[in-house]
Amino acid sequence: METIQNVQKFNNKVHYLCHVSSRVLVYPHQTESTYNSYGSFYLLGESVESSYYFKVYEDGKTFDLKLIIDELNPNFYVVKHKVFGDFLFHFENVAHWELEVKHKNIKGQKAIKRLRPWNQQKFETVCKDNNFYFVGFADLPETEETK
Repeated sequence: METIQNVQKFNNKVHYLCHVSSRVLVYPHQTESTYNSYGSFYLLGESVESSYYFKVYEDGKTFDLKLIIDELNPNFYVVKHKVFGDFLFHFENVAHWELEVKHKNIKGQKAIKRLRPWNQQKFETVCKDNNFYFVGFADLPETEETK
């Protein structure tokens, strides 16, 4: 029962994961200290949901914004921010890569989609200029999240 609850808890979030070896994804804190690459945002589960929670960082605090399927194009998700506007994300199918998430609390979870900002320049500029960042769920202890 605990495994099912953990899977449900993890599947409604956008995850930030690193590709460390063939077909294996892990959270950044699970990488070697010499790991020298960036990660990507992924959706986990068996099928695509209509919405997810996207962890963001703004002015020293982390909180969740809702990521929903775009009304005009079902291949996109959108996050609406009351000050910075809409952020559009394209999702790409990764099922053919068979990417498995290695983590003690979620056994056998597969990444089903990778999210990428549609307008990379806007995404980076707004984030950098406003101390606002999309960080995704990285399974950090709460004390680590606020550092």
